[in-house]
Amino acid sequence: MWHLSRSLYWGVGSTLTWSMILTFFLSGVGLIDIELTSPDTLFVEQDMNEKTVLNFDTIQEAEQWTSVNDDVMGGVSQSQMHFTEHGTAIFAGTLSLENNGGFASVRTHPNRYELQGYEGLVIRAKGDGRRYKLRIRTDDRWDGIAYSADFETTDSEWMTIYVSFGEFVPTLRGWRVPNVLPLSGDMVRQIGFMIADKQNGPFQLEVDSISAYRTRLESTVQLENVSLDPRA
Repeated sequence: MWHLSRSLYWGVGSTLTWSMILTFFLSGVGLIDIELTSPDTLFVEQDMNEKTVLNFDTIQEAEQWTSVNDDVMGGVSQSQMHFTEHGTAIFAGTLSLENNGGFASVRTHPNRYELQGYEGLVIRAKGDGRRYKLRIRTDDRWDGIAYSADFETTDSEWMTIYVSFGEFVPTLRGWRVPNVLPLSGDMVRQIGFMIADKQNGPFQLEVDSISAYRTRLESTVQLENVSLDPRA
């Protein structure tokens, strides 16, 4: 019984469906015989809730990232995405407001991520107390509309950040674009990070993984798009 009540507690707060609750009930009255001794069996559906998109543990993944900084418009900001021996990736560099610059970014090469049916992305990351943008492009082009969502970080603290596709704002060169289709999982072709918080100096965002999720777990922290600037 301890295993059953513990499973129901965590499951209802996360991904346990009513069909699973009914299964537990029927087993309790002897109509269905299920085995409760294996934790792996109890949390199969929780594992199915998320799909790993990027986990930074192969050379092939390292080759999928490229930097796009404000030097394309005369700025002098710098950034790169480098992989660590611990299976994480670090987006780091120096942001500069000189020459009307002020942004640094990295992004993946175009890929078909096959995220239809998922509600959004969840990232596990450790920042430096600065604000970053999670960015998605829906085509193979270098320039054009990008969907952007801001998130804050706490210095040197690992955080789990959920961002639903509905929270992403369509932007073009820093300005919001009206009358554009809302983002959905099947549209994702490029994923990236950007910093453009108007603060000179070094920055660092370490990322452990990026996954797609079907249901946001209640036990995790949700950080919304908090940008109040008319430009995303």
